[in-house]
Amino acid sequence: MPEARWVPRTRSDRLIVAGIVVGAFLVRAVPVLRGGGLDGFLGYDDGVYFAAAAGLVNGVLPYRDFLLLHPPGIALVLSPFALLAGATDGATGFAAARLTFMAIGALNAGLVTLVAGRYGRRAALIGGALYAVWYAAARAERTLYLLGPQTTLLLVAVLVLMSGRPLRMRRAAVAGVLLGAAVAIQVWAVVPVTVVAVSILLGWLGLAGDRRRATIGLLVGAGVALAAVCGPFFAAAPARFIGYVLTDQIDRPSLDIGPVTRLRVLEGFSLAGHRSLLATAVIVGLAVVGAIAVVVVARRVPAARMWCVLAASETAYLLVAPNFFTHYSAWLAPVAAIVLGTAASLAIGAVERSRRFFRLAQVGAVGVLAAMALFVPRTQGTVIERTALETDIRNAGCISADDPELLIVTSGLLRDLRRGCPLIVDPTGTSYDTDRGRLAAGPVGKSRLAAPGYQSAMEEWYDDSNAALFARGAADGLDPATREEIADELPVVVAQGNVTVMLPGAHPVP
Repeated sequence: MPEARWVPRTRSDRLIVAGIVVGAFLVRAVPVLRGGGLDGFLGYDDGVYFAAAAGLVNGVLPYRDFLLLHPPGIALVLSPFALLAGATDGATGFAAARLTFMAIGALNAGLVTLVAGRYGRRAALIGGALYAVWYAAARAERTLYLLGPQTTLLLVAVLVLMSGRPLRMRRAAVAGVLLGAAVAIQVWAVVPVTVVAVSILLGWLGLAGDRRRATIGLLVGAGVALAAVCGPFFAAAPARFIGYVLTDQIDRPSLDIGPVTRLRVLEGFSLAGHRSLLATAVIVGLAVVGAIAVVVVARRVPAARMWCVLAASETAYLLVAPNFFTHYSAWLAPVAAIVLGTAASLAIGAVERSRRFFRLAQVGAVGVLAAMALFVPRTQGTVIERTALETDIRNAGCISADDPELLIVTSGLLRDLRRGCPLIVDPTGTSYDTDRGRLAAGPVGKSRLAAPGYQSAMEEWYDDSNAALFARGAADGLDPATREEIADELPVVVAQGNVTVMLPGAHPVP
């Protein structure tokens, strides 16, 4: 039988929850501080979202004025940090945003603990600790990815629903607003909205009240939030909004990543790893254990069935979706942590009468969490030679870059915006629109080589700039003709660490 509902009311319990939150923050922050730093390379998408926010606060609207392949929620979330960048410099605003998103990840670990407390103290502590150290979650919450705030909104919405009182339409609407705000950050958050609504209607949450009215309240709240966030941007450019956010996403080519590799990533391992028979057996074996945990929890803990259905739904989507990147595992991580924490609690409870096996089970749970913590990379990211780059581009007018983060940390983006230069916040993402439905399956860099619309757009953008920064290598997908055209316009080449600077011939070489 599952344990009784647990709420951290004693000082010791609150200190444990605080320890989980602090530990989660350290897991997310320390590798970055020891690696690339708060203004170093950690990815590509984080720069896209921050650049979109910088454009927004400077009066350049997503969809109407530049391509953004997601709803505008993330640009709004990052707007305060874009304003900070304008008041200080790009690197300061970007670093502050990253620290805040790490704190959001730590908060999520605490929220997982509180939500899993519905299924007992052991479930809460195991689930929360698992989320804190699991690389599947940590890898996306070290920088400005979409999934950190989405997770927060989902967990807070569920806590609002499970407040202990009979569920009324108004409270369900509040939860719906939170879930709708998540959809306004990333479209696939509609999956949790659907599962939560169905769970309320079918009584899986075990809450008293009028389930039908509560379901309606939740859906209305979600719709109002989505309309409030997206409505103004849709009104400004309806065709482009639909094209960028929906059509371009649906028509993305398959990356040809197999199910075993996807399972590897969802389990918290790296995308690149051993492909031996033993490694495959371990990955499939862990997936089977996870599936068994979902079935057992669904049967034994009816109030947790929503999480089981959500785990199955999200896993199925991530296994078949054409797009798949390593940070996608963070979408499944909070749901899986709650289910696995509850399953582990059931397993420990099953041997509770045997002192020997009970202690062995407890030691085993602690050992698994410690082993998972060892999988967390000790360093992450690559240092950007920011001072040298700022010196290289100080005399340039309009500046372009294949990674928007380069423009952000050198304050080149702010200069471009103030000078009215063309704004492309997602250079390689442009290919999904310029060559919609024509990109070949496989690695995206390779598919862009045969994308004429993309080649033309990039050639025009780089030719119109007075300096260009490159760091992504083959992922750019620029064909030889485009690279040659850029080199003709910007023939002076300077290397700064992993970044190549291209400047006009008249520009003095530092």
